[in-house]
Amino acid sequence: MFKISPAIIKAAAASKRGVFSLMCLLIGGLALSFFNDAPMPARLVVFTLMLAGVAGFGYSILQEQPAGASARPPANAKTFSFPGRWSLQVNLAGRDAASYVDYFPDGTFAGAVEFFEGDKGQRAAMTGKWKYVPVSDDEFRIVFNYDNAPAEEVRFRIFDENRIHNVKMNCLVYRIPV
Repeated sequence: MFKISPAIIKAAAASKRGVFSLMCLLIGGLALSFFNDAPMPARLVVFTLMLAGVAGFGYSILQEQPAGASARPPANAKTFSFPGRWSLQVNLAGRDAASYVDYFPDGTFAGAVEFFEGDKGQRAAMTGKWKYVPVSDDEFRIVFNYDNAPAEEVRFRIFDENRIHNVKMNCLVYRIPV
């Protein structure tokens, strides 16, 4: 039926995706040769089982991380660079809110928070001083001393250099390129 040279098989077997391609070809050939004369319900059951097996293998090789890589790079709160422009969007007490704040290396910050309720919005300036305090390898806290509100501490978990999780609000905060 098919004439496949050993060189093609050797080249395809060098990677997991190549093995997956060979499996698809092999299952198709086996299904044609073994079940060509079988009744339709039997062919359907066998095809479904073979397809599920190949799909499972395909999913597993596509989800596998390369050797030495992890889904999330290792975080290090001691060397994490926090200054920059950060943004978050969250629902607070039934109101949509968003903030864009610039955190400067000198320990000051300036930005705005916007609240939306229905078709009306409010914008409030946020300024003050911040202090970065490492808590663990992948967590830190920021002590905020606002110019126009009481001070607060917020804990964050590092996902990567551009995403952190605000533990208090349970939302992601994104670094915005400037």
